[in-house]
Amino acid sequence: MLSIFLLIALGTAFAADTGASNSTSSLTYAPTIVPCPKHEKWIRPPHGLSNGESEWLRNHKRVAHDALCGYLDRLCLENFDVSKYTNALKSSDYAHVPTIGYAISGGGTASAYTGTGGLRAFDSRIPGANEQRVGGLLQVMTYMSGLSGGAWPTVGLATYDFLDADEVLNYWQPELNRENATVNSEYATTTESMIGDLAAKFEAGFNITAADFFGRLWGYDFVAPPQAGLNQTWSGIKQMPAFQNFTMPMPIVEMCQLIDGNFEYYGLEVPYPNKTFVSIASFRSKLSLTKQLS
Repeated sequence: MLSIFLLIALGTAFAADTGASNSTSSLTYAPTIVPCPKHEKWIRPPHGLSNGESEWLRNHKRVAHDALCGYLDRLCLENFDVSKYTNALKSSDYAHVPTIGYAISGGGTASAYTGTGGLRAFDSRIPGANEQRVGGLLQVMTYMSGLSGGAWPTVGLATYDFLDADEVLNYWQPELNRENATVNSEYATTTESMIGDLAAKFEAGFNITAADFFGRLWGYDFVAPPQAGLNQTWSGIKQMPAFQNFTMPMPIVEMCQLIDGNFEYYGLEVPYPNKTFVSIASFRSKLSLTKQLS
């Protein structure tokens, strides 16, 4: 459920595909109505990769190959010819470069920071990670995925253009108590300001729920500024330089389907166990949803 709040914090007009705008001149939480693109299939069964993802993957493997070479060299493996292996990968036009994913489970803040610690441990930009010979795995990864609280670092690293974990943590300011903020800043905002954001959505003719409030609140925890990612979109991640140059793993957020009859707590519906899961990835020029059966 927390991943739903994060996507709300990233904006609601996916079809507009306005990108990850950093302009503060027109920041508003109010959604806009746009024509739905014709002939788009927003949800598809998991039968192979889409054309967009396949093309991105081919380019990413070329970049990941170089990162893999550095990682294997740091391992100092015995009885294993690193050069022979990496040259064989290159001769296959990089098709056999391993596809590696990193999945972070749900679990609120504890899961978010535990998952971030794992990303930090695998990052070749962190000296300690290289000293322990695990640095570089992050640069080799093809996908990073998260559910609920695990979506926080997935979204955070992506919206911060794949900065290293230490840099991102400096922006996250985890020591702040955002629920009791008394002033507006880059890192927190008052309850009154968040209610003002929600009012803009309501005045535009859209319903608001507790999910909107928590989306704005937790957006200040993990989403890049300004104003906790206000007017950023999930599909706009494709415009990030680290995504365009294929150094960032493709971020994927997992969500569970809601159906009629779900239990409700304070207006929030709770998914039944073992229902359909939806994977939401951002690449090329559109949002892609892949339907998966749990």
